[in-house]
Amino acid sequence: MIRRPPRSTLFPYTTLFRSKKLLNNDIYDLFLTKGDLDFFYVFLFEGDRATFTIEFDGSKADLGLLVLNSDFYVIEMANLPGSSNESVTFTAPESSVYQILVFGQDFSFTQPGIPYTLDTSVIEFDDYLEQNDDLNNGKLLQDGYYQSLILRFGDPDFFTIYMKAGETITVDVEFNTDQDIDIFLYSDINTEEASSKTFGETEYFEYTASVSQEYFLRVELFY
Repeated sequence: MIRRPPRSTLFPYTTLFRSKKLLNNDIYDLFLTKGDLDFFYVFLFEGDRATFTIEFDGSKADLGLLVLNSDFYVIEMANLPGSSNESVTFTAPESSVYQILVFGQDFSFTQPGIPYTLDTSVIEFDDYLEQNDDLNNGKLLQDGYYQSLILRFGDPDFFTIYMKAGETITVDVEFNTDQDIDIFLYSDINTEEASSKTFGETEYFEYTASVSQEYFLRVELFY
């Protein structure tokens, strides 16, 4: 049986999270073996509201949920004796990776384990330039500095920039994440004019327009 630490305490088995699995908004059919633990993770932006719910046969075992921050401190837990479901809901206090642990106890003597479903629901907090998720809805950019933007995996951001022939544009993107962000400039949907695809915490390029027209900037997150 795992001891259930109170909230805001350090989880003692942090090395076990090396085998954790990424969660998306979905319902998962899973199986927890007696004496085992299941580990998951999800990346949330500050303000995202996440709900994790497990359902199981409470007559065969008692399952529980823990949610930990990136420093492995417990921030939410659910483990009601005699229940056939457990659920936690919280709003991410900061943009970070959050760990989810499913554990079991009080298995009936003949049970090698127990099937359960895990329902993950994240209500995403958008930035002030959404919805700009495709070329046709790119937001017009002027000279200046745009901050506190949010970029998600599988959901690139598009922007439009009008340039006159001979004008030079500088694009400098800064981010603070373990993931990789790349940027691309297009003169049309099929023609890439410039890009920056490094592995640091900034992406940068300069481009001088050969013709006067609207250009398209794509910013994309890669794991």
